[in-house]
Amino acid sequence: MTTRAGEPLSYDDVVRVRALSKTYPPVKGRRGAAGAPEVRATDQVTLDVRHGEIFGLLGPNGAGKSTLVRQLTGLLRPDSGSVEILGHDIVRHPERAARILAYLGQESSALDELTVALAAETTGRLRGLEARAARAERDAVLDELGLAPLAGRPLKKLS
Repeated sequence: MTTRAGEPLSYDDVVRVRALSKTYPPVKGRRGAAGAPEVRATDQVTLDVRHGEIFGLLGPNGAGKSTLVRQLTGLLRPDSGSVEILGHDIVRHPERAARILAYLGQESSALDELTVALAAETTGRLRGLEARAARAERDAVLDELGLAPLAGRPLKKLS
């Protein structure tokens, strides 16, 4: 099987993104107020996710994470580039994404009030870890992901 770009699609490739870009146009201000300039949300993003890999996006507010996810799920059409998931061309056929993906956006939930640390610890407890082991696992995971400085921040303050 080959991709639209003519590259061979490996059995191990689950997601293939090539040169994905999205620019939001400038917004005019009202009644003399300053408008918002053009924003390049994604700029030539290229990535592969292989079978069995875990993939995550981390970055500050406004870095383009949500825009990228919306492009990957077919909810937002990119200006250029390609997205292939399990061999399906999501840019040309975004309706196929709904058959092969699930997406939970940033909608508010009861968990939003938890801190990063408490959410990680609670996950460990829900998976059967004793309290001490859950705290140790929480600390290890937060350190590994570089999230320790955000441990006390409520989830709702993250994006």
